[in-house]
Amino acid sequence: MGLNWLMSGQMFYEHILAYPSSHKGRDCYIANVGLTRAKADEFTWTFYANTDIMNERIKFEDLFVWNSTKMDGWNRFKVGFDISDHWSLWVANNFFWGEDNAAEINPFVGDAPWFPHSGPIRGPLNPDTLSIGNIKSGDPLGEMSRNTSFFTELKYLF
Repeated sequence: MGLNWLMSGQMFYEHILAYPSSHKGRDCYIANVGLTRAKADEFTWTFYANTDIMNERIKFEDLFVWNSTKMDGWNRFKVGFDISDHWSLWVANNFFWGEDNAAEINPFVGDAPWFPHSGPIRGPLNPDTLSIGNIKSGDPLGEMSRNTSFFTELKYLF
């Protein structure tokens, strides 16, 4: 590998102040993007590395992100080739993984009362229904516990 390496590691700690526990006898929680349950405290770890070979014409990058609280993460590996001084071509892979959160409430699934004794007021807040089609509770986008994507980038540098 190349003589030049860049490596970086970080740890992020998130704490939600005044995290709700219940409202009118019903358990409450705060939803993340993707509508999974946010934890009151979360730890996320990142690692980034890059290097180059052949007179800095071929480049390698790797970004690793892992949430140790939710046991999910993301790894992006990229290989780039400098075609000229201005143009470069990159080939990359995204790999996502995570726990199956099917037991979590998904507000888009089901048709239960919004709160106890709500009478005719009903809506999509049902922890009793696990899925509608391929959309599972805790998996609102219908994705699997592992997902891989490949992509290319053609970059022009001024």
